[in-house]
Amino acid sequence: MFGFLLSLIAIRVAVNRVMNIVNPGTDSGSSGSSGGFTTAQLAAMSTRDIAALTTSEVSGLTVEQFGVLNFDQIAAFELVDIPMLNVAVMAALTTAQARVLTTGQIAELTAAQVVALSSNSVAALTAKQIGALGSTQAPALEIEDINVLDTTAIAALNTAATAVLTPEQIAALNTRQVAAIETRDAAVLGSAQVPAMNTTQLAVLSAAHVAALNTAAVAALSNDQITFLNTSQVAALTPRQMAALGTNEIVAMEARDVAVLSAGFSPDHSPGGGAEWGCGGCADDRSDSGLEHQAICRHRNP
Repeated sequence: MFGFLLSLIAIRVAVNRVMNIVNPGTDSGSSGSSGGFTTAQLAAMSTRDIAALTTSEVSGLTVEQFGVLNFDQIAAFELVDIPMLNVAVMAALTTAQARVLTTGQIAELTAAQVVALSSNSVAALTAKQIGALGSTQAPALEIEDINVLDTTAIAALNTAATAVLTPEQIAALNTRQVAAIETRDAAVLGSAQVPAMNTTQLAVLSAAHVAALNTAAVAALSNDQITFLNTSQVAALTPRQMAALGTNEIVAMEARDVAVLSAGFSPDHSPGGGAEWGCGGCADDRSDSGLEHQAICRHRNP
């Protein structure tokens, strides 16, 4: 019986397509370009009918046609068909329609489709949906879209998405959003992203955030950014991160921060022994401060 019903559904869809090609004006609904289906016919389709639409039929859906679909129908679109949806359809999505897109469908959106989304639609996306954005979709979010993401959404970004955020997107984050970045995601911020942060943004990075930054990101910090780091942030810098800084950046640290680092130095000016910090028991004059000596030693004895 179940197989018989499926056959009837398939026959009905096929007949609808033929009838609309032969005489597209026979139905009371307005006609669209998707296989000649009227809005009334589309609205009456089951989720199985929607899933059975061909990619060419999906690509031909107009804003008017898509607008009559219910939530179950929208969620029924096959993943392979999602990239075929017209950008005009994506731009016209209501917030309610945006919220019913599955995570699988979100992951299939093209960059052009993401750009077309309104800020209202982006703001309506759940944390789970935002977490489905990948390296293709995340950089396509416009600044207006970044501005409407709440802290839960920022925290939900996966590492692949965070790693490809543009410097402009990073610069657009407010302090609450910056503070909401997961520590694991801070670790993938690159040499173009961290320098894009202003001092207000840097100020809300936790010690855990700072310790998680990769050496390329730390090395790209400007003197002004280094100077603005607070004591707890400087204290969180790892030996590898310190080794990535140039002499000018280290000298740019304020005296209170130098004191914090120097307090952790052993008599040979390195915590736990010179080898970890690159001093390696060198014969340089130890009369200078531990921090300055570490910078000078590293450059004299690479």
